[in-house]
Amino acid sequence: MRVKIPVKYIPFSVLALVSLVVAYAIFGTSVLSAESASGTTTLNFTIVQSISVTPSVALTDGIIFGTISPNTNYNPALNNTGCAATTSGCYNWTIDSTTSSNVAFFNKLAAAITCTGGTCAFTESGSNTYPGNTGFGTNTSFSTQYVNVSSCYNIAAGSFCYARYYINVSSGVTSGDYGGANKYGYCVNSTVGATAC
Repeated sequence: MRVKIPVKYIPFSVLALVSLVVAYAIFGTSVLSAESASGTTTLNFTIVQSISVTPSVALTDGIIFGTISPNTNYNPALNNTGCAATTSGCYNWTIDSTTSSNVAFFNKLAAAITCTGGTCAFTESGSNTYPGNTGFGTNTSFSTQYVNVSSCYNIAAGSFCYARYYINVSSGVTSGDYGGANKYGYCVNSTVGATAC
């Protein structure tokens, strides 16, 4: 016996299956043919801070205190004063315009100085105020370890750092010539990501 099932009574699942087959036939080929490739490789670069400073003539010539008596404090170096916009008569550095970041100044005794019969101690006072006769910070002791030159931190290119130096001489120090070549050292660091001197 033949039984006719009107189309309108075809179960929904059969129609869905037919639709799926048709959809796959139409759209399945394009999905399967899509191709891509990917990968990774190295990417390297180096950034270097550029720092250039010029010491004044007075600083290059050396920090000279002249004749000092024992048991005296804050004896000034001979070129502590005399700074002016057009002279190099004091102790200072110029941060050159090619410097790529702000900088900080540090100083120390490059070698210990022994004063026979007593002690000799050094301090400095820094300023970043042009032309340098004002704005000096508190006197800061320095010895054989680097310390920041007071008021000379985060200085921009084209600016200056000025310094004044003092020596304290205890009682009992015997007469003689003290100091010598290569006794004072300074270091200039970028304030961006730099380690200490």
